[in-house]
Amino acid sequence: PAASVQSVAPERRAAEQRDDPRTVHEYGGSYASAPGRAELAGGVPRGKAQVVHSSVSERGMFVTAAHYRPYMVHAARDARPRPDFAEGGPPRYNHDDDKSAFKRRASQRSIVMVVLVLAAGAFFATVNYSSGEALRESITSPEPKSVRAQAGANATLAEPQQQARTLTASSVHQMTEMRFKVFLEERRPKRPADGSEARKLGSFALKPVAKRSFYSKRLSTTYCPVPKVASSNWKYLFRKFAGVSSYQNLAEAHDRKLSGLKYLWDMDPEELEDWMKSKANFKFVFVRNPYSRVLSCYLNKFVGKTAESEEYRGYMALLFQAKTEADFKLRPSFEAFVKAVEQQVPSSMNEHWALQSYLCSPDMVQYDFIGRYEEIEADSAAVLRRLGFGPEEQFPSQKTINFLGSGADSRVKEYYTPELVETVYRIYQRDFEAFGYSRELS
Repeated sequence: PAASVQSVAPERRAAEQRDDPRTVHEYGGSYASAPGRAELAGGVPRGKAQVVHSSVSERGMFVTAAHYRPYMVHAARDARPRPDFAEGGPPRYNHDDDKSAFKRRASQRSIVMVVLVLAAGAFFATVNYSSGEALRESITSPEPKSVRAQAGANATLAEPQQQARTLTASSVHQMTEMRFKVFLEERRPKRPADGSEARKLGSFALKPVAKRSFYSKRLSTTYCPVPKVASSNWKYLFRKFAGVSSYQNLAEAHDRKLSGLKYLWDMDPEELEDWMKSKANFKFVFVRNPYSRVLSCYLNKFVGKTAESEEYRGYMALLFQAKTEADFKLRPSFEAFVKAVEQQVPSSMNEHWALQSYLCSPDMVQYDFIGRYEEIEADSAAVLRRLGFGPEEQFPSQKTINFLGSGADSRVKEYYTPELVETVYRIYQRDFEAFGYSRELS
């Protein structure tokens, strides 16, 4: 309405002091004389035009305010004169009421805007958090019992996520570069703050890790193989990458002279030091839950071999001092096998049941990636991608390399008793701690 003035300009104040009426066109308001208001209040026939006021403005412009009754009734109602004016005096608008109403409405609008802004902020924060959670859930699921625990004094893995990774090779290759870097970083072990990993080269060269690890300068990588942790699969791949025509022959792959693989042990001391310190050298290893690894060794070497097998006889002589045919025909139980292993010191253990931490020395080698056998599909795909291969290069299955597994992972509870759990943990405690596996039998 014309009389609902929302703001009072200085120009209008001056006009009112001079009793100089201005129309709705001048100030957005309506000025009605006292007789005009009385006539309006007395009731003008509906639809009849009522001229309220006309005058020559300061701008030399003749203005006329004419309104129909419905509008003028509203104007007359809002154009209330101040009570402190004498009757018959010049009518004035109650500007104080107008300003108060304006301030009240402005305050209400401000409160509404603040509430809307806060609500919008909360909504988008929730959406972003949910999206982040969805992304994390798309690449993770609840961690099994073998979560990464506090690592050893000299080498530790990064603190485990509360959720395990159930990724496929395809999903790893589809990761963005940023997400893939995070994936690699999650598998990088923590660096000891005390500098204990910096050892003398001579001490390192004498360790089993230098004798068993092989490298590829073309791929800029070094790998430490651990028996019973898909080491044959990796040898198969490295021989293939090296261009060995007989890379499918596993017997050759396990023969240092025939494998075609290059071992750290064969490097000159200066070259070895430079290579192991090079940031371009991507060093990785795969580990396995000691419970299933020990059982896999037993099933493969003492159950899956015939009594006439040369390999079986060799293990029987090594672990049980078998000498006669009657000795070789005896099949040791899993309990007997574990107790025999317990009698050995780490340095005298066969590589198939030796401590993984002893074989690959994570306290001395700054590994860039420690993969898990339990997550072999995703972790192997991550290594292959890191080495520059696309999704077409897949990690070979046991069937592909013609070396079927023992199925130990699904038979753990079949062979373990509470006493054997305690014994195996006691033997391989360093592995449980260094690689973060749970003491509980999963």
